[in-house]
Amino acid sequence: MYPGTHARTNPGRPVLSMAAVGDVVTYAEFEDRSRRAANRLFDAGLRSGDVVGVLSDNNSLGFLMSTGPLSPPACI
Repeated sequence: MYPGTHARTNPGRPVLSMAAVGDVVTYAEFEDRSRRAANRLFDAGLRSGDVVGVLSDNNSLGFLMSTGPLSPPACI
C-alpha cells in the first residue's frame, strides 16, 4: 500500500523507529519529508527515467532521502 494512504488513515503511527538513538518517524512526517525531497529533486531537474544514487549514514534521514525519488513529482 502507498505510504500516503497510511499517512491519511494513521498519521501518528510510526513508519520508522531507530531505537538506538530514539528517533521515531510517523507516517505523516514520512509523507511530508519524502514529498519535500521529491520536490527538491524535481526542481533540480530530476525526471522520470533518471538514475539516482543515495549515499548516507544509517539513520532516518538517509531512509527518507532514499524514498524521495520514488515519490511524486520525481517519479512521474
